[in-house]
Amino acid sequence: MNHNQTAMRASLLAILVAGIYCSNAFAGTFTVKGTFIPDAVQTTRDQELPEDETQPSQMAEATVKVFLREKSNTMGPTETVLATGNMSNGSITLSGEVNDTIPATISVEVGLEVPLTLDTVIAPGREVSFALFEWPTVLAFLGTVNSVQDSSQQFRIFGDLSSVHSDLEHATVTVHFVERDRLGEIASTTWHVLMQDDQFEVLGEVSEPRIVNVLVYKGVHFSQTQAVIEPGVEIEISTKTESLKDLYAFSPSGTSRHAILIDSWQQNPEYWAAKRWYADAVERHQKELISRKEPAAETTELQIDTEALSSNEETVDQKIEEKDSTEDTDECAEYVARLAQVNFQTPAAVAEDLPEHVKMFRELNRLRLDPLENLALNSEEPIVSLLALELGAYWGEPKRQDIYNRLASTLDSDIVKRRVTHDSNDHARFLNQQEKISSLNVGTKAPDFALSNLEGKKVELYDIVQNNQNVLVEFWASWCGPCIKSLPGLKDVYAKQRLDGFEIVSVSLDHTHTDWSEATKEYAIPWINLGEMQESSSEVAKLYHVSYIPKNYLLDGNGCIVNKDLSSTQLAQALEETEDNADTKDDD
Repeated sequence: MNHNQTAMRASLLAILVAGIYCSNAFAGTFTVKGTFIPDAVQTTRDQELPEDETQPSQMAEATVKVFLREKSNTMGPTETVLATGNMSNGSITLSGEVNDTIPATISVEVGLEVPLTLDTVIAPGREVSFALFEWPTVLAFLGTVNSVQDSSQQFRIFGDLSSVHSDLEHATVTVHFVERDRLGEIASTTWHVLMQDDQFEVLGEVSEPRIVNVLVYKGVHFSQTQAVIEPGVEIEISTKTESLKDLYAFSPSGTSRHAILIDSWQQNPEYWAAKRWYADAVERHQKELISRKEPAAETTELQIDTEALSSNEETVDQKIEEKDSTEDTDECAEYVARLAQVNFQTPAAVAEDLPEHVKMFRELNRLRLDPLENLALNSEEPIVSLLALELGAYWGEPKRQDIYNRLASTLDSDIVKRRVTHDSNDHARFLNQQEKISSLNVGTKAPDFALSNLEGKKVELYDIVQNNQNVLVEFWASWCGPCIKSLPGLKDVYAKQRLDGFEIVSVSLDHTHTDWSEATKEYAIPWINLGEMQESSSEVAKLYHVSYIPKNYLLDGNGCIVNKDLSSTQLAQALEETEDNADTKDDD
């Protein structure tokens, strides 16, 4: 009896183990399906020919491979093939076994020099569908794209646009956003999928809330909208009418940051009424232009009175420059006069003269921006304030800089370095270009300062100025991507001009002495290299109105500002002009 019981228990255990093994094998199965889509023009032509004269495309029998995508992302003799086969009558289904979610590549041989490839992510139980277009010959996901490896960071964007009165079969949907690293280098991420039965789904990953652009297009028909994605969110794409132009994104749950930031104004009936009025105004404007046989234009060309420019009347800019220059000696007057020769203003467009569609666009924009600006100022969530700025709140206004400064002290330091610092820099640069932030003027004396070099020795600016014909004061930092990019060009100019009375005084605005020191060694800074650590103070940066970097001022031997905000090419040209002017004076 005991022997029989033991044998029975062993048999049951074997069956249980086999069941578990089979269950794991089933759970580890992935599927890849492919569909060949022939050229629509060729298909129509073939239908007109006798059946025995039609020539099916060789692509309908293409070889398909699914292989493991290594980190190096290279295909070689050591590639791990997970599944392979040939299409039959324009379709294929491949399957294989995997134990985890892994990156993979779909490769299709279509008779070209290299196979077409499509990067994907496969997982146990996951199905991936792709389409092979005959013309243009491309490989794309079909219906659904799923690139999720970490389900805790998954977002979903989906839509059913069957109500649109346009042919959207196999229309393309892209979800796109850009981001920066700590150096400010820009990287873009795009998910794209072809609609199937007027539907699509994008499953992707995102580690923090972001703004994405969603574009739907086929031929001449296209439309786009924005959405806020974050881990766990679902966003539905739909249209308010039967037109693709009325595309919009909304949050079905109503509790996401998308609902807070976008649904709050996009669900406003007044917004959609204004949008319809705007569309009607644009259509009327285009018809009017066509009737007058004039090209469409969004701006009015301003006619410049050349006689007025040569008259003795002073422009506002000239008056400002003259006022500032009176505080300096006559040493800098020549630069003011030179600037005045090209410094003029053109009359601003009068609001009443604007076309109706431009006025309507401004009203439409205001309906969108008012709620966003309220959130940027008053949201208790710093990330919501940041997203509101990224959606356009207070663009072109100094108040935006105040919000950036607040977020720099409330958001996570890593987000600040990637999404606040560089954007704040860019916006400050824009403000400066629009003359909304004061800056030192050409033709004025540069303020003196004294800062320490890496060895701790104090160096005074005017000690350098008095011993050179020209000095470039350059503000930079190791974390500033554009600063690092500009170094090779500056080095080239420095090597050619240093023996002709030219010197560079760089001022590092790094956060720590270590960052400054390591960057100096890594990029081999050859000129006078001073530092004003931001962790202590930024008095010199404030003195020079440095609201963004890289920023520079070119001084002459008297300390007069000759030029500013120069690229290496512009710097070389400015130095050449300085030499020519000096030669002319000598001849006189």
